[in-house]
This record gives sequence, C-alpha cells and structure tokens, in this order.
Amino acid sequence: MTEDISTLEEWRRLYDAAIRVKGIAPWEDRITAVPPPERQPIPLAMDVQALEQLKQVPHSKARIEIDFFMLPAPTKEKGGSRLFFPYALMIVEAQSGLVLGTELLKPDPSLEAMWGQIPLHVVVKLARFGTVPAEIRVRSELVLQLLRPVATELGFRLKRSDRLRGLDQAKDFLLQRFT
Repeated sequence: MTEDISTLEEWRRLYDAAIRVKGIAPWEDRITAVPPPERQPIPLAMDVQALEQLKQVPHSKARIEIDFFMLPAPTKEKGGSRLFFPYALMIVEAQSGLVLGTELLKPDPSLEAMWGQIPLHVVVKLARFGTVPAEIRVRSELVLQLLRPVATELGFRLKRSDRLRGLDQAKDFLLQRFT
C-alpha cells in the first residue's frame, strides 16, 4: 500500500516513522541530527597552453559577467540511461548583454570535479576571444574563489556582485525555454 505524501507534514510523519532504533525497550521513534559531510577538495583543471596564450594578449576594457547555475530540466546523454540536471556556465559581455559562451556541465563523477572544470572553461573561452577583460563579475562566492588564481595570473579585476544585468537578461531568456 502506498501513502499519499503530498504535504511536507505527511512526508515528515512517514520519514520519522521510518527511523526506528532497536534498544532494550520496545522500538521507539528518535530524531537524530546528521552532521554535514566533510568538505571535499576541488581538483582544478587547466589548459596551460591557453593560459600562456592569454598572458601574451592585450587587455581590453571589457567587463564580463559569469554565472554558474543548475538548469531546471533533467536530461541524459546520448546512449545514457540516467537522467541528470545539467549546470550552465554562462559568460556574457556586461554592457551589450552579448552571450560570449555557454557551457553545459555534468556533475560527474562529483560536484567537486565539475566545479573544478570552471576555470578551465573560462580560460578556454577567453583564449578563443583572444583578449583578457579588464574585469570579470561573478554572482557566487564559489565561482569567485575558483577564478581568483586565474585573475591573479592574468591580471584582471575579479568582483562578486548580486546584480549582473547583462547576464540576468540572457539567463532569463534561456530559462524561459524550460517553462
């Protein structure tokens, strides 16, 4: 028999009932706090040749906005059997809102491995443009930390900002396609 678990309270009731501890006394319900998982290191990937190429090109006055977010619809790879939620790395020129690049990433084999690909993809995209921007603005603290070594190496300003106007318009346009 399956029960309807359409409300959060019903789910909690069923979840609490499913956690039973066998003690000396009869079975009893117990709520136990689960500690958060230990932080895993993020293995960073880099295209050293593209990075060296960027060290030789002139800096532009351009401002770029970058965001990294999960897409709201699951997908699967060709020939794959499991669905997953892809993440998008979007790079936009701030003033014009022109999308300079979008990369879809799969959280495989782990989120940490996927996060470690972000600097690689940014460097490869910049190398294709053939210029280093004056400034890159990012929304998340994670992306800020991941790009900090690249900013130091290439000499551009890196800032965190909640408002990324050019990127938000492009992101809204993209996400409308999923509704």
